[in-house]
Amino acid sequence: MQSLRLYSGGDDGLVCSWDLSSRSLEACADAHSSAVTCVKPIGSSHVVSTSRDSSIQLLSHGGKAGLQSLQSLHTTEPIDTAIVLHGFCIGAGESGKLYVWKI
Repeated sequence: MQSLRLYSGGDDGLVCSWDLSSRSLEACADAHSSAVTCVKPIGSSHVVSTSRDSSIQLLSHGGKAGLQSLQSLHTTEPIDTAIVLHGFCIGAGESGKLYVWKI
């Protein structure tokens, strides 16, 4: 049975996963050098996070291995949010500009 997870991001740049069944912290990744602005799960084992440090991180939740960075994408401005759709990561900068990467 798959556990229910909640992902969070903080002002310290950490992205964390929480097990909702046991109400406990599972893992944290030092994903960003500035405040995290958005964290979104992708399926059951991946997450995308954005930050004031102008980056998007694609992370994998490897069970006992915790959260691990798969790919780091950088822009010229802070990123407010991102989605992953059909093999592309689309990020929105604070100016409203869209950034698209094939992943």
